[in-house]
Amino acid sequence: MLKSKKLRTFFMTCITVLALFIMVGCGGGNTDKFSTAEEVLDNYEKVSKDVENFKASMKMDMKMELEAKNKDQEIKLSLPMNMKADMDYTKDIQYMKMNVLVDATEMAGMFGQNEKDSKLEMNMESYSVKEDDHYLVYTKEDNKDWKVSTSKNTKADLDLLEIKKDLIKDAELEKDAKNYIVVLKFKDLMENEEFKEMIKSFTQMQGNSEEILKALGDSKCKYYFDKESGLLTKIALDNIKTSTEQQGMKMNISINLNAEVNNYGKTKVELPKELKNLK
Repeated sequence: MLKSKKLRTFFMTCITVLALFIMVGCGGGNTDKFSTAEEVLDNYEKVSKDVENFKASMKMDMKMELEAKNKDQEIKLSLPMNMKADMDYTKDIQYMKMNVLVDATEMAGMFGQNEKDSKLEMNMESYSVKEDDHYLVYTKEDNKDWKVSTSKNTKADLDLLEIKKDLIKDAELEKDAKNYIVVLKFKDLMENEEFKEMIKSFTQMQGNSEEILKALGDSKCKYYFDKESGLLTKIALDNIKTSTEQQGMKMNISINLNAEVNNYGKTKVELPKELKNLK
């Protein structure tokens, strides 16, 4: 059965996925100022430099299907996972609240375990507070006590708004009434070494990254930029499907992800009083 450690691994994978697609990416008036994706991204680079705080929310639905067979038996399992996260970002402190739900009903039935206990849920809150050359990270899982740790590797979350323009130089531009929509086709990234390394960094637990890159080829990710402000407002990653196979086991993964960014310049985060003296 899945353990808390695996839930934390899934949680970290989800965060990495979010970071990846924001990093790769990073308009209400009716007048179109720009006609190419490059122009939209150049403008975004300028306006995002003044961003000091914002809110973000994400919903991710992920389904993992496992197939394995030998001469004696065949196994098929479906493992749906759902995640919701709300995040408040400032330069000096960030707050995140996350819920992860894993439906392991089929797995429980296969191993003869009680199906009523097969829906596994994790709730997590965290504060990351900048302290000179490091961060103090306060975390709480479910109904457990708050814990504090030190991290020198935590990057300011505002850096997630940084644009990797060299990765999306061939992106296409679409428009609606309020937004410029930069459309990224993964097949255009297959020869980019930086993107390959980013994929490898969060697919190590899922098998051959080259197979995953190939499977992503026909998929798209859309970045929405408000026409008036020029700021990123939404990321839509729909019906991403990958498939890997190792040692007779085949794994199919499908992902739908939607993230929204808003409340620019209006977000405040304060560390609760009861955490200030926690060591």
